[in-house]
Amino acid sequence: MNKIIFLPPAKNYLKKLNDKNLKKLFEDAINKISENPQIGQIKTGD
Repeated sequence: MNKIIFLPPAKNYLKKLNDKNLKKLFEDAINKISENPQIGQIKTGD
């Protein structure tokens, strides 16, 4: 598993979240991505 380093703006955003469920969803998604960066759909366009 890779070490996750949050930049200060991201730290502040997560710290200020009042919705516990949303904060948990963010944490779960970040952990899943850190375990397997290949999950999800490839973004195209933009």
